Amino acid sequence: MVVQSQFIEMFSSASKYSLQSIASGWDKGQAFKKESISPDGQTPCIHYGELFTKYGPVIDDVISYTNDYPIKVSQKGDILFPASDVTPNGLTRCSAVMKSGVILGGDIIVLHLSRDLSPEFISYAINIQKEQLLRCVTGSVIKHISAKGISNVLIPVPDRALQTTFVEVMRQADKSKFDGLKSQFIEMFSGREYPQLPIRDIADITTGSTPSKSHPEYWGGGNPWVSAEDMKDKYVYDTVEKVTDKGYATCKHIPVNTLMYVCRGSIGVMAINKVECATNQSICTATCKADKCEVEFLYHSLLYKKDEIKQIGIGTNFKSLNQTTFSNLRISLPPIEEQRHFVSITTQADKSKYLS
Repeated sequence: MVVQSQFIEMFSSASKYSLQSIASGWDKGQAFKKESISPDGQTPCIHYGELFTKYGPVIDDVISYTNDYPIKVSQKGDILFPASDVTPNGLTRCSAVMKSGVILGGDIIVLHLSRDLSPEFISYAINIQKEQLLRCVTGSVIKHISAKGISNVLIPVPDRALQTTFVEVMRQADKSKFDGLKSQFIEMFSGREYPQLPIRDIADITTGSTPSKSHPEYWGGGNPWVSAEDMKDKYVYDTVEKVTDKGYATCKHIPVNTLMYVCRGSIGVMAINKVECATNQSICTATCKADKCEVEFLYHSLLYKKDEIKQIGIGTNFKSLNQTTFSNLRISLPPIEEQRHFVSITTQADKSKYLS
């Protein structure tokens, strides 16, 4: 990958240090329930699950708050690792939190840095070299990493000026992942008159369902069943939970390359399935009509309107959309050839990602 190659080229001659050698100490967060996150909370917090879904290599601003009593809080520049996940690749990441006083969830490993280092650089350096973290993963069904396990991970540490330069480049790369595409989206499609069509006119809409938990024979099979937990990346290739043929028969199946959109709780979380599957009831699905809309174009259209759509959600603590509301969302629809041109650009952008 381009960024990884550039990283190796820039820093191959730099001295390498283990994480243990640059740590002033290791810690774990305090256990708090996801349900304690509240819009009325007074203390910023990071639940370990948010490291997968909400944050990248650098956390400048915290989006969640709680009224739980702060016992374990961040120091500015701490490096945070999720300690468990259902897939090993989920543990090949970390984030540098650039705020003090943030309550950290109980399944978060905390690395306190001891040297005059750029926390952002350390985070990028670890994320770019995922294969070292992957070798530290243990467990069968639930995967784990530990501070002891990752303490021997080696990273190059150049002088501070080079660290700062690389961070500036990487922050711009992070920003451009959608902002660049957003600019491209605006450039290609703004200021032009396109029909405003509801999603129901360009795609077949359904919602998912959950096979009855009172029937154990429905669960533990080989058929993918998608929940929001599986939608951490743009594409879904496999799922945490699977159902048997009997359970699958009770579900609505969606074909490959269907857009899945979370309409309850985490409104706006989206993914495209790369395997035939079923979904749970909080997910609306849109299977695009081939002559009307490209699923990748729909994905970016809804990403572009994400904040606007969130305002439509109803509810106090957790916003939600229903199938009708989702079906009635309108997008500007250029000719299919223009959509495909934009999709070719997004495909190249996806190929260039260094974090997944």
